Amino acid sequence: MDFTGGYSLNVEVQEQAEHPSYRQDVMNSLLAAGASTTDVQVQELSKPNQLRIQMGMGMEEKGHPFYQLPEVSNVEGAPYEYQSNPRIVWLVNALQENGVQIPKDQLESLNRNWTVMSGQLSEAMRDNALIGLAIALACILAYITLRFEFKYAIGAVIALAHDVIITLGIIALFHKLGFPVQIDLEVVGAIMTIIGYSLNDTIIVFDRIREDVKVYRKMSFSEILNHSINVTLSRTIMTSGTTLLVLLALVLLGGPSIFGFSLVMTVGVVVGTLSSLFIAGPVMLYFHNRELAQQQKDQAGYRKV
Repeated sequence: MDFTGGYSLNVEVQEQAEHPSYRQDVMNSLLAAGASTTDVQVQELSKPNQLRIQMGMGMEEKGHPFYQLPEVSNVEGAPYEYQSNPRIVWLVNALQENGVQIPKDQLESLNRNWTVMSGQLSEAMRDNALIGLAIALACILAYITLRFEFKYAIGAVIALAHDVIITLGIIALFHKLGFPVQIDLEVVGAIMTIIGYSLNDTIIVFDRIREDVKVYRKMSFSEILNHSINVTLSRTIMTSGTTLLVLLALVLLGGPSIFGFSLVMTVGVVVGTLSSLFIAGPVMLYFHNRELAQQQKDQAGYRKV
């Protein structure tokens, strides 16, 4: 919804003595009424029966519940204000037909709790998120170039771009397998956090490489690279392993409100750790070899002159 537009409704459903999951009951009700898992997301708020129902613009497509529904319907003598909005009416009917009741005081305020996000606003948010990611990568490139060398910087940035692309690809795979994770602002925040985490691992490896270059002068650069990665490997595994223990606990026990963030962070930490070891170093080695080849070419040309 953050990046495609849609509808949102905050509602408190009727409490019942024995109710394992209000969220799941609401989700099942909407699916039974014709919505799909890609169109609807239900989140718990401060209480189990306080929910935020989000519906994407896919609900407006042909064959979906909101297709060709008017924006407003004139209902004379309607007891509640929300009944002039056909989309809220559909939502309330879908819940009530499956046994999920909404108290009368909530029915009176439904219209005020209904939010519509236009496609234009969501596109602006999406563009701002992409610009933010691009600026972050550009700043990292500049910083590492000043702190180390350009070949280090380009290796780190390509590894970070790899982390973002692979993480988004895994989210898309989850979605394809029927295990949808909405890409919203929380997920973008998780991706930005992944960039910082992965960069920290990469900088540690690079710092070790820079030190070993000064110590092991007789070794080739590829041998130094291999040695530095092996030396820092135990630290990287311990750091990432303890982080994953916390993230797995959040995924399993943190509840639906932070599930997307926790899952994306878990995937990102794994991908970021692997990229620090197997992407950043080899990319840097590639540019180092190109630099050596160019220097040898220049020297050969100088001797001929």
